[in-house]
Amino acid sequence: MNLSSLSLFRGSQTTNKQFAVIGLGRFGRAVCATLHNLGYEVLGTDIDEKRVSQVVTDQITAHSVQLDSTEPSALREAGIFEFDTVIVAIGNYLQESIITTLNIKEGGVPHVVAKASSGGSRQAVATSGRRSGCLSRE
Repeated sequence: MNLSSLSLFRGSQTTNKQFAVIGLGRFGRAVCATLHNLGYEVLGTDIDEKRVSQVVTDQITAHSVQLDSTEPSALREAGIFEFDTVIVAIGNYLQESIITTLNIKEGGVPHVVAKASSGGSRQAVATSGRRSGCLSRE
């Protein structure tokens, strides 16, 4: 996966050296690895401690934390709202993805990219307040 060719990241790459990725499943891990290999500092988060431990073991993030992204206080404590770009890589749990996306936008993050697994979830995530981008698998 080479995210450098995606237009969603072109504007962020010149000045932004830090990304947060929420959701460390296959897609989230691939995003972390790609950004890390391109020299960016990556914070990876997931609700599943095993996934968090695995990205630490694989050394594809600079920092990793286990948290519930549907809780704004957890996002605040982890410093997520301080990032210029956050990738929401929660694809299979539509409600959690929408709540997380809304929390991040309400926290003032200027660039949010959200993963959507289908056309219906893409539409739901697209109308949930994110302005920067929506990646879908179709």
